[in-house]
Amino acid sequence: MAVHSTISLTQLPAVPLAAIFSFLEKNDLSRCCLVCRRFNTIASGISLWKTWCSDVWCEEICPPGKTWKEHYYDLYCVWGRYEDSYAKIRRAWNAIEQFTKEFCPDIYTSLKSGVTEEELDETEKQKLNGK
Repeated sequence: MAVHSTISLTQLPAVPLAAIFSFLEKNDLSRCCLVCRRFNTIASGISLWKTWCSDVWCEEICPPGKTWKEHYYDLYCVWGRYEDSYAKIRRAWNAIEQFTKEFCPDIYTSLKSGVTEEELDETEKQKLNGK
């Protein structure tokens, strides 16, 4: 008589678990991070976070001392409400900036640095109040 033992997902070795996690979307992988410390550690190391930083936030360099997951979430905390459009806007801005740098240097030198989320919110409030 053969004895059948079962193995739960939490008992899987890290490598197969990471392979399973690599098929998940951002939201699902984020939820896996909340299950337990081990899942968080494994899910945080998935290379998809780097891909998502590049695709969603146009970021190619991770700050020292941060994981790609931490970097993704830092950006999400600031720009999360623009997650669906940020990359398109950023790429368009980069193209405009490069064009003005090359063909309109006077305009390029007059460009100002970006505004903060708080400044955007204040501008929106003023516009809504007719100012």
